[in-house]
Amino acid sequence: MRKRLGLDILGISNTDQEVIKKIAVKKYGKPSISYFVTQLLWAALKENNYQPDECYLLTNDKSCRIEIRFSEKEGVKLAKLAKSHHMTVNAFIVSVIRNYLNKTPLLTAAEVDALYQSNAQLLRIGRNLNQIAKQFHSMEGGNITSDQITALQNIINIHTEKVGELLLSNRRRNNE
Repeated sequence: MRKRLGLDILGISNTDQEVIKKIAVKKYGKPSISYFVTQLLWAALKENNYQPDECYLLTNDKSCRIEIRFSEKEGVKLAKLAKSHHMTVNAFIVSVIRNYLNKTPLLTAAEVDALYQSNAQLLRIGRNLNQIAKQFHSMEGGNITSDQITALQNIINIHTEKVGELLLSNRRRNNE
């Protein structure tokens, strides 16, 4: 587990801090003394052949915490996108990354709901087709052939299966 280490460094004046900030800007592009000191410590550890973990485990479920920084403008855009998808910013970012890694489309909560509704309606249509087919078989004639009804039912069944698989894989992926 990665822990926050608080240190007070005695004997560094305000002038010294300003000089350190300028060095940090030159070296890392930002005036963060904390970042500067952290990088110095990591460099010292690497010099001694220490290999840090790639991922810091936080819980027993083997999740990995990674910190990503965005500009304020990007953060606002992400918040708007997440809200439009009915998700938290964190859930949205995780979803985008998972979808990229798994090469699958990003399904928002609204889209998943729409797919469930679509599947339910297709199942109802399929049941109605079954009733029509039964009535068709009990009497002769009509403009629709039983082969056409069977073909339509097969199309509906294939679509329902695909939507079901998509929803199931989305659920499994989000529970990983």
